[in-house]
Amino acid sequence: SESTIEALLSALEDESEEVRLTALSTLENYILQAEANSETSATESTVSSQKATALKFQLETKALSPNVSETIKQAIHEYVSLI
Repeated sequence: SESTIEALLSALEDESEEVRLTALSTLENYILQAEANSETSATESTVSSQKATALKFQLETKALSPNVSETIKQAIHEYVSLI
């Protein structure tokens, strides 16, 4: 849900590195799942694809935040460049 995604995006700024990495991993998995859904179901294709694209954009935007650690910024850039 949107509130879960917002919470995960906020967690990218958490003080704990473990929390930040877990949040990023969860968001990456969400993107992969949305993309997989868009390939398997024609009716969900557009919605899932749009959700994945929107989340990628949100991750890229979050990487510009001064409140995000360099480790997370680098991980976001690496992930986005692979997909």
